[in-house]
Amino acid sequence: MYRCVVTGENGGSVTSNVVYLTVGTVDTTPVITAQPEDFTGASGETAQFTVQATGTGLTYQWQYCNATSNIWRNSSMEGNDTDTISVTAASYRNGQKYRCIVTSEDGRSITTETAVLNVTE
Repeated sequence: MYRCVVTGENGGSVTSNVVYLTVGTVDTTPVITAQPEDFTGASGETAQFTVQATGTGLTYQWQYCNATSNIWRNSSMEGNDTDTISVTAASYRNGQKYRCIVTSEDGRSITTETAVLNVTE
């Protein structure tokens, strides 16, 4: 709580109204502004999954999950630690799911929706 007291030469004074300073924490959780989209393409094509997010000091970790599994693993594919991952389409990857964990510089994170790799022969 703050106020100001102003005193003149003759000793008279006037006091301002009270104002309050409220200090709180800012939510620094990243915000996803564009989700990765499903990819459908022929074997040998390159699928790219992209996320767009806002926040400070963002880092990215793409994960994948095989079509018949619910176990997510960190990817080692090109771009696994950027906003766009590149994956070569192959029949054994048909139905594979991809998502990205986006983390801010203070450790708060958010996970994207799942995108699916559909491979046509």
